[in-house]
Parts: sequence; C-alpha cells; structure tokens
Amino acid sequence: MHDLAERVSNAINTRSLFLKEQVFDSSLHSYRSLRVLNLYKADIGNLPVSIGKLRHLRLTNLRSVPFVRVGEPGEGETGSEIKELGGLKQLRGTLTIRSLEHVRDGEEAKTANLAEKNNILKSTLEWKLSRRSSDSFENEEGVLEGLRPHSNLEVLEIKGFMGAKFPSWLSLSDNLKEIELLGCNKCERVPALGHLPNLKHVKNLKIKTMQNLRCLGSEFYGYDYVSNVATTSEKTVVLFPALKTLHIEEAESLVEWVEAEVLPGQKLRVFPCLEELTLEECKQLRSAPSHFPSLKKLAIRFMESGMPVASIVSDELTTLTHLDIWSVERLACLQDDMLENNKNLDNLKISWCPELTCIALHGVQYCCESLRSLNIRCRFNLRHLPDGLRPLSLEDLNISFCFSLESIPVLHSGLPCLGELRIQNCDRLSILPMGIKFCTRLENLTIAGCHKITSIPVDSFTSLRSLWAY
Repeated sequence: MHDLAERVSNAINTRSLFLKEQVFDSSLHSYRSLRVLNLYKADIGNLPVSIGKLRHLRLTNLRSVPFVRVGEPGEGETGSEIKELGGLKQLRGTLTIRSLEHVRDGEEAKTANLAEKNNILKSTLEWKLSRRSSDSFENEEGVLEGLRPHSNLEVLEIKGFMGAKFPSWLSLSDNLKEIELLGCNKCERVPALGHLPNLKHVKNLKIKTMQNLRCLGSEFYGYDYVSNVATTSEKTVVLFPALKTLHIEEAESLVEWVEAEVLPGQKLRVFPCLEELTLEECKQLRSAPSHFPSLKKLAIRFMESGMPVASIVSDELTTLTHLDIWSVERLACLQDDMLENNKNLDNLKISWCPELTCIALHGVQYCCESLRSLNIRCRFNLRHLPDGLRPLSLEDLNISFCFSLESIPVLHSGLPCLGELRIQNCDRLSILPMGIKFCTRLENLTIAGCHKITSIPVDSFTSLRSLWAY
C-alpha cells in the first residue's frame, strides 16, 4: 500500500481494518465509522495523533503495538498528545504509555481518561529513564496522580517516575495482582501495599534502582488502611494476604526492613502465602523480618551484612525448598536449625561468601534428606563440609573454588542418585571421598584444578559418560 489516503474515499463506512506491514499517516481519521483496528504484527513505532478522533474504535491485539508515545510540544505527527487517548473508551487488554515526561501537569494527564477504560487490565506508565539530573521533575507527581486507572486494573508497571511520592490511588487499587516499580529514584518510600487483597506478585517490586529508599516500614504494610480493622482479640489482621512473590533489587540505600508491628489487642499475620523472596544488590541492608510461614524459594545476592540472612532463615522457617546465597560478605555460617528444620530443601547454592567458614557451626546429622542439588563456591575460609550433608537423594554436587577445603565427608555407601559431580579449584583437597566408588549412577565427572588429587577410581563408575580431569 503506497498511500493510505488513496482509500479514504471508500473509507467512511469501513468498520474493520486489518494492518500488518502498512504505515499509518494523518488520513486515518477519515475512517470515521471504524470500530475494529487489528494491528497484529503492524510495523509501527507509535499510534498517530489522528487515532484519537475515531470515537467508535476498539483496538484489537493491542499487545502487538509497541507503545503509545507522548510527543514533545510542537512535535506534530511523530508523537501523540495524551488527550488523544481520551476518546478511546473501548481500549482493552494492555496499554503502554511512554515519554510521560512530555505531559505538562496533572490536568493534562486526566484528559487521557484512563479511569473510564474499564477493560484495560495491564498498564505500563513510563518516563524516560536516562534523563539529565538538571531536568525538572516537579510536575511528575501530579501527572501520575492524573493517570489514575479504572479499578479493574490487575497489572501495573511504573518506570522512570521521578516524583518523591507515589499517587494516592495506588493504595486503593484493590484488584491489583502484580506491581512493578522500576527506576523511581526520587521516592523515599514505597506505596502502601500490605492491605491489597488480591496482590500476588510484587514482581520485581523492582524497587529496582530506587536510590533514595532507605526503610521498608509501616507504610509498606499499609497500617493506615488496616489499623482500625482489628481492635479486639477476635479479629486477625492479615497483611499481604495473597502475595506469592516479592523481588527487591538494586535498592542501594535500603538499610532497614522492619518487622510488621503488632498493635495492642491485635492478632496479626504477615505474608501468609509468600513463596518466593529475592533480595538482590541491597548492599546496605542490615535487617529483615523473620516471619515467612510459607516461603519456599529464597535468593539473597550481593549484600554486605549477613544479618538479613540470619533473620529470614530463622529457626521458625521450615518450608524452604530452594536457597541461593551469593556474595554476602559478612556471612560466617548458616544456622544449624535451618538445615535440620527444612526437610524439603531441594536446592542449596552458596557462592562467593568470603567470610564463610562452615555451612553449619556445630555440624548436623541426617539433614537435608530431600536435597537434590548442592552447589558450593566459597574461596578462602571454608575448610570442611558438615558430615550430615550427604543426603541419599543428591543428584548434582558441585564444589568449586574452595581454596581452603581439606576434606569432603566420607560417603560410606555412596550417593545412589548422584548423576553429576564437579570438584574444581580446591587446592588443598588431596583425596576424593572413600565412598565415591559406590556412586553407580554417576554419568558426568569433572575434577579440575585439584592438583593434590592423584587418583580417580574410574573403573567403579559403570554409568560414566563424560570425564574431565585436568
């Protein structure tokens, strides 16, 4: 199609239009009766300004549209005005609005009429992340307040917002199931979320790159919305009642994550359904809650203090199946109770913790009986593995870069399920465990950089398919 305008004379009564490779131009407004515009695989960068004049239009396959980009004043057809969204009341599915830094104020933002679009279930509101520090951010709080969505919204992403506080409507969005906050660097507090009944994934509450955030406190739990709910012992307050996953990443200034406060005369349950928690690059974090009754997967990476690990992996935690600890600088050991209490622990990974001297301080017996994968990489101070850390269920064992490791527990009857064994760069390790010859299902064996090991009982491995020794 060389020119969409050639078809305008026949377009007045057109109700459906399907575009794949065609290019929009300003003549689109001639399709006055258009009700369905299918943009599946359409090669476009943004919707033109004229689309806002199609009052009967319902976009289908909107997820295939990259975005609606708000243009700078005077930019013309290369960008849309936010008000052009106002007439598109039948929008459904997903709506992404980018370049919101070009919206003047809250009143202009309201002209998008997002609050009337009850079929939008997912919305992404995005400001340009790579703006100069000298740019003015003073109107952004009003703009975000003016972009209040319909209460049916289920998934919300806010990216690059530079206001100091989040909008009031965010804490009133009872149907929200997922939230992502990314690059909101001026915000010192997160919104109140704990009272939202349907919230399942603060998926990368990517409190990610929220550089001014220093504390997760009472505002995070939503006390202002629940404090008057339970004033007697008959009523239990539940905070984050449906939340299943929580990711907090690159919150470089975050120092404190406090326990939920139990008010006088109140029963309290917090995170009753939380199954997955990730704390990554929260380097200054010094404290964390200790009550996670359903937690299954825990990942803590790139942190200076070992106190958050000690708090979360407390003697109350019994539900873990996956534990991943990576580059926690001041972690000396794990609590003995953690290994013994979490009977269903399936995957344990501890990597690059420079002060780790032992996995369990007093040793453990017959722990981790469900463990299938064990991965230890700890460099300088780890000399021994606990005797009890040899479950019969183990399928994958990787011990690498443990430069001080002197011994691996004797495997008297082998590991009958072990299929892969990697021992690499353990300079002081001089002998393989005696029972290794009874690992009859071993298929892949790597012994590398362990110069004191002089013999490998290869003849005992009847199932061996791959051997690397150097």
